[in-house]
Amino acid sequence: MSQVSVLSLDDKDVMTQSVLASYFSPQWKVELVSSYQESVVVLNRHPFDVLLLDYDLGPDSPTGVQLIPRYVKAFPNLVIIMMTQKDDIEVMKQAFSLGAEDYIIKSSSVCAEVSIKIRECLKRVRNRKND
Repeated sequence: MSQVSVLSLDDKDVMTQSVLASYFSPQWKVELVSSYQESVVVLNRHPFDVLLLDYDLGPDSPTGVQLIPRYVKAFPNLVIIMMTQKDDIEVMKQAFSLGAEDYIIKSSSVCAEVSIKIRECLKRVRNRKND
């Protein structure tokens, strides 16, 4: 597999984003954005394998879950993983039903969990395409 490219969208958790970027560099290409609009510009410029999408993107933005259908429509090959502090089963169900491949609740072990989840999600997607 070529180098995995990951786009992380979070409007305020710069610390988690920075930790992820440094944790996965240089084995993965990781780019950080803080808005939906910025993510679309980046995704149109370069196809990414995975989008780590936060739930709460600020008061003037739809939630990450509400944005999933937009991403699915515009970037059908993008693997979407919700990564948020929102530990809510209904939000999780909604994210999956709209097209998220997985859901990660931020914790102190988020880097290890993200690493495992991204590999699992990419493998599942590849297997579905090969069926």
